[in-house]
This record gives sequence, structure tokens and C-alpha cells, in this order.
Amino acid sequence: MFQQHKSVKFKTAVLLFVCTLLFLQPKASPQQESGLRDFVFPCQAHTFFAQDAGKPVAVTRSPDKQKQVVMEDLTVFRVVAHGRRIKTVRYDEIRGAVYAGWSPDSTQFFIMYSDGDWHVHIFAVDDDRVQELPAPQIAFEDFEKKHSCKTRDNGILFLSWTPDSQKVFLVTEVHPTSDCGAEAARFQGYLMEARTGKILQRFNEKVTTEIEKKCSAAKMLNLPD
Repeated sequence: MFQQHKSVKFKTAVLLFVCTLLFLQPKASPQQESGLRDFVFPCQAHTFFAQDAGKPVAVTRSPDKQKQVVMEDLTVFRVVAHGRRIKTVRYDEIRGAVYAGWSPDSTQFFIMYSDGDWHVHIFAVDDDRVQELPAPQIAFEDFEKKHSCKTRDNGILFLSWTPDSQKVFLVTEVHPTSDCGAEAARFQGYLMEARTGKILQRFNEKVTTEIEKKCSAAKMLNLPD
């Protein structure tokens, strides 16, 4: 009887110890859980998880407070202007972290998510008209001409708008896994006209990394002279 009582007390103590460790363990950031590279993408964004869809945390407000992007469920985003729905967009197979944000002048927004590879969609909002912009697709196709993986698609990441909202900086990359061989984790930065998608400048990995670091630290895009 005494031995059985000691055994129960010991098991209870072990259980309490394990629970304490789990409680004290720091929660992984969206960047850690989603497998982003070393620097925070994007520089400025509202970040939440796919499973937060439908909750208040999944609402991204524009700087002028007049517009919102709302993740309603695991596949649907609602665009709201002046309290009224003006657009619904749908993306399937979203996993992990979701990034959404507005340009400084509140006329554009982006959504970035992963389904195994990273995707970026950028939209312009003019009054009640919402139009998807071509920059991500143009950068993706330009990069794919020289760098790709035979077994999986490339990814594309959003970094930031310039302060005047006229230009956007995107980063394309080959999936960073061994099945992509020598191309694995190759990446390149693109400075583009936000509205037209015109490529203004391409940046190699070294310069892109420097831009990423500065943007992450300052929460603002600073381009080299």
C-alpha cells in the first residue's frame, strides 16, 4: 500500500514537471514554423496563422483605416472598403503563416502564403475597384528562365514597397531542398514598378541579403545608391 502511494506521487510529480516544461517552452514565431529564410519577410506586415481564419487577429487594416483584408476561412479573403465588401479572393491549400499588408498610401495590398512553396499576390484598390497586379508573376517568370528545380516550383517572397508606394521589392528563390541540386536556395531580388510590374533592377544574392537585413532592422525599404 505504501509503495503504491509512493508510485502515484512519483508519477504525479513527473507529470507536473513535463507540463511545466511545455508551458515554459517559447512558442515558435510564424517565421520559424513556416520555414522562411533567415530574415523576416516581409519588412512590414500583419502576420497570423491559417488556423486563425475567421478570428479578429486575421484582419489587416490599411494605414488610412478605411480598408481591410479579412481572412474568413482557410481559403477565402474578403476585401472591405468603407465598411462594404468589394472583393473576394480564394486560395486553396494555405498552410502555416499568412502575411498581409497595405502600401503606405493605402492603395495596394498584398497576401503572401505557402502551400509548400511561397506565393505572393498584390492588388490595387481604386475606389471600389480591386485589380490584381502583375509584378509577382513577371518576377517569377523572369527568374525561372535561369533558375529552377526539376522536382518542385520556385517560390516568391514579398519584402516591401518603397515609401512612396510606387515601387515594390520582391525576392524569388529556388526551393531550398537537396532534390533541387546545385540550384537549391538560389535567390534574386527584384525592384519593380508596383502598378505595371516593369522590372527596374535585379539584385544578386549578396546585395539582396543586405537589403533584406536593412529592411528587417528599420522596417523600411532602403535601397543601395
